[in-house]
Amino acid sequence: MAFIHYTGPGGKKLPLRGRMAFVLYWENGADDRRMHPVGLTGEDFSPQPGESSGLVQFRFDTAAAQLDADALKRSGGLQWRLGHDDWRTPYMRRGGDYYFAPQGDWRMRGINQAAVDDRGMTFRLRMSIEGKGDCWISVDHATGSIRMRDSDNDRARLAVHAEAKSFRRDFGSRFRPPSLDQWR
Repeated sequence: MAFIHYTGPGGKKLPLRGRMAFVLYWENGADDRRMHPVGLTGEDFSPQPGESSGLVQFRFDTAAAQLDADALKRSGGLQWRLGHDDWRTPYMRRGGDYYFAPQGDWRMRGINQAAVDDRGMTFRLRMSIEGKGDCWISVDHATGSIRMRDSDNDRARLAVHAEAKSFRRDFGSRFRPPSLDQWR
């Protein structure tokens, strides 16, 4: 069984722990499947260019020392925050489509299904949506907003970057996330 890892200082592969803050990277299906750090643009989570003050921190709400698919399903789900704000649960927002959002119509109460690749560097999440069922964080986006889709063919690969010595603090507005295109 594979566990989620992250690229730490010097590009070192390290195991991600529960409640450890990270920058979430999302695979853009329309951009040669490149990995982009996730931040906020308007109402939704969206891919961000290089250095950005719109980046948000994510974490998995669990005390597990190693995160495999089973630990993710048993966790309290994915959480996010800006700076030193409190940790919050993401939502699925209804607009012209369904979007991965910080606020919205349906709360993401947990992880219904997870798939971690054999190397442990990328993973996929099917979120449990309160009052709506479940769906994948999608490889698609519309007007910059990351979509939520039901099809297995549309599920995005995700990756993380964390700073082991500083996982309890915010990343600050000058944090420049590294390129994770090697995990394409």
